Amino acid sequence: MFEDIVGLLCKYTKVPRGQITPETNVMTDLGLTSMDFMEMICDFEEKFEQEVPERDFGKLVMLGDIVAYADKAGTTGKSSGPAGPPPLKKEAGV
Repeated sequence: MFEDIVGLLCKYTKVPRGQITPETNVMTDLGLTSMDFMEMICDFEEKFEQEVPERDFGKLVMLGDIVAYADKAGTTGKSSGPAGPPPLKKEAGV
């Protein structure tokens, strides 16, 4: 999971992959803009088939926070094949 998320982040930063740790702040340490962060969240949602509500954005400060969020949600990503989580269901009225 960690390596998958680092792979997503590398798309938005010039920081070498080997320097990205769980303690890396995705905005300040990697130099992501707010737009980069939003695009990264969209990539995360697509790759891991897990919607991230806006209210949770503030919880995703360090790379370790993102990994923990994905683990807590039980996401395994599209690469997991048929054993992955079921598709997201849209809430009524959305």
